[in-house]
Amino acid sequence: MIAALLYYGPDARRTGSRIAISWASVVGSALQIAVQVPQTLALLRKNRIDFARVAAPLRSVFHNLTPVVVSRGVINLTLYVDNVLASLLPTGAVAALNYGQFAVHGADQPLRIFGGRVGIARDVARGWCDA
Repeated sequence: MIAALLYYGPDARRTGSRIAISWASVVGSALQIAVQVPQTLALLRKNRIDFARVAAPLRSVFHNLTPVVVSRGVINLTLYVDNVLASLLPTGAVAALNYGQFAVHGADQPLRIFGGRVGIARDVARGWCDA
């Protein structure tokens, strides 16, 4: 990508330069994967995963994760429906709704994540759910 940027220089407004930079990004990603694959395969051959040993804890993780994923999906679906309905209103309604949604759902996200983890740890400590 850097080579494409250097080749096109400051005249990056041309359509050809944008396409070249996009392809350079794809090629750079492929090269990064190509560099990492040999080391990863060597490590996988050395360390085998015992699925019989991992099955029970993994089942527990998905059992505890399912309600969280479903509830987040419902929230996202509700936000989408709100945006569709706001698009039918006069100009500026979608922007105002998005601003309000960020204030309600986005600004306190770190606090909600931390609170959720504390709640999960409490439930595990009390034995209400699997670790």
